[in-house]
Amino acid sequence: MLSQVGGGFVGVDVFFVISGYLISSIIFGSLNKGDFKFVAFYSRRINRIFPALLLTFVACYAFGWHALFADEYEQLNKHIAGGASFVTNFMFWKEAGYFDKASELKPLLHLWSLGIEEQFYLLWPALLYWVCTRRFNLLYVTLFLLVASFFIHIARIRSNPIETFYLPFARCWELFVGTTLAYIRINNQDFSCKIRRINGALGRVINSYLASPDGSIILNLQSFIGLLFILIAVLGLRKDHAFSGWEALLPTIGTLLLISAGPHSWVNNKLLSNRIMVYLGLISYPLYLYHWPLLSYLRIIEAGTAATAYRITAIFVSIALAWMTYTLIEKPIRYGERAQMKSVVLVVLMMMVFVVGLITYKNGGFEFRSATSNQKGLRLKVFDPNPLNCGELFGGDIRTFCQETTNKPNVIIVGDSHAGHLYHGFAQSNNPFFNKVKMVGFCGGFAVGPDAPKQCVKHSTSVLKYIQDSHTIKIVIISNWSGRIDLGNDHNEKLYIDNYIRFFDTLTKLEKKIIFVIDTPALTFDPEICVTRPLSISYFDINESCYKYPEKDRRSYYSFINKLENRFPNCYYYNSPKVFCKDGYCTSILNGYLQYTNADHLSRMGSISVVNDLINSQSYINNYGLSSSL
Repeated sequence: MLSQVGGGFVGVDVFFVISGYLISSIIFGSLNKGDFKFVAFYSRRINRIFPALLLTFVACYAFGWHALFADEYEQLNKHIAGGASFVTNFMFWKEAGYFDKASELKPLLHLWSLGIEEQFYLLWPALLYWVCTRRFNLLYVTLFLLVASFFIHIARIRSNPIETFYLPFARCWELFVGTTLAYIRINNQDFSCKIRRINGALGRVINSYLASPDGSIILNLQSFIGLLFILIAVLGLRKDHAFSGWEALLPTIGTLLLISAGPHSWVNNKLLSNRIMVYLGLISYPLYLYHWPLLSYLRIIEAGTAATAYRITAIFVSIALAWMTYTLIEKPIRYGERAQMKSVVLVVLMMMVFVVGLITYKNGGFEFRSATSNQKGLRLKVFDPNPLNCGELFGGDIRTFCQETTNKPNVIIVGDSHAGHLYHGFAQSNNPFFNKVKMVGFCGGFAVGPDAPKQCVKHSTSVLKYIQDSHTIKIVIISNWSGRIDLGNDHNEKLYIDNYIRFFDTLTKLEKKIIFVIDTPALTFDPEICVTRPLSISYFDINESCYKYPEKDRRSYYSFINKLENRFPNCYYYNSPKVFCKDGYCTSILNGYLQYTNADHLSRMGSISVVNDLINSQSYINNYGLSSSL
């Protein structure tokens, strides 16, 4: 149940409003006094943010060195480099997609919100300073930016939810809510006087227990309503729609009401100002930094959701580490002497972290580490979608992904992700003919018929034209997810067969040789249970099903293949399940290596196993007549 609440998302909304309010209060106050200095402002921000962040990067790097496999460590260091340059929100936006790892497996995922905050810190002071020198109205400028950002947010949340979630132009409206309040608080005394007059009138009419000693009935109501809004957002919004446009107004307005109620309202004075809340507020920044990596690493090394006792322990450890960081590191750096010199040192250290992260990422996560070299249950990623101007070449579909070893391929792979996971097997083959390969995935299949979606028709047509115009392509590798042929759905099956027939007819007329790769068997379990993790707390034996599980019944899919074989007997239909299955049982581990990256996609090792068997298949060489091509 707790995994379904949207509290984590709500926390970000609250964080943005508070951050916008605090930072803008500092800037507005300095501008009014005429003593705002960029160097001093950024020095304070660096001394506040960099120390705990540097510790987080170093700890994640060191622990990951011993705990993560090469592809995981490669991604971690990509995120370290992005975090050190405060662009992780852009990275996660680009990574999000079909093959993206679960959020729980990214120890630095939470830094996306810090990236947006730092981008705001970088640009907002300069914009405010420019607005002041031009004598524009700061409130009008702030309100314009708030409304514009909120409009973008609402307009794009349905069509581009990932982009809207991660990019600053669609999230900064929450920061500007806090900024607007900061401006009113500092510059608009008339507004405060009106509130006090209304409050006095209500105090004469209502003898309420809500009234504090100074009679602040309105402010008490504000704080209660604000707290209620936040609680409704935390408890009422489920994780799958905790960020869906208008719902973000609940925690945002709630935080606005709480802040504007001031320190003397009952909620703020009695609930939020007690010692425990004040203490958590002091350590909130390092606590924010530490809690997620601890929980994420726990999830990784335990190959699944860790025991509740371990997760609770991780929270208490993060609190203890946050307190130590605040007491021993943050306070001396923030409040000691030579602030600007400390800032310079911190910037140099952050640049060093960026370089180390980038080097480790560029070197593929250093495969010589023991976490990689000593593990046989190695879990490897399927492939990295590489645009290669894929959208421009093949119709611009958002689910388009391409990779190639050369721009003059002998072999092209087409289909959906179950064709795409064959790419690395061909790319890493020693065969000089087959390793000249290009992969184009799109639309989950082939759509050249009148009933297909227009975007997919456009894509399929452009792929066919590319194959037709290529003088080097000799072989077309085709594969699709077997689950697309639904049992009992005759219309769907007929549509799929009709599209395949049109596609095969066109390729045959182009005198291209076709290899249809029968889809690999799907696992009946999560392959994570087949990985013995370094530094695992709970020792466990690899599940027996990793070595032997019953082959899934796919009669509808094989019926579809038989119809293709009857219509196109000269095509080669490669039986990939024979690599993993025998006598009705299949395995996910061959030669000590895990062949799957998730329940139905091959890992690099699995891709190599299938493609090597395909290339070395005697029936393929003898019956398909390709020996002259090799």
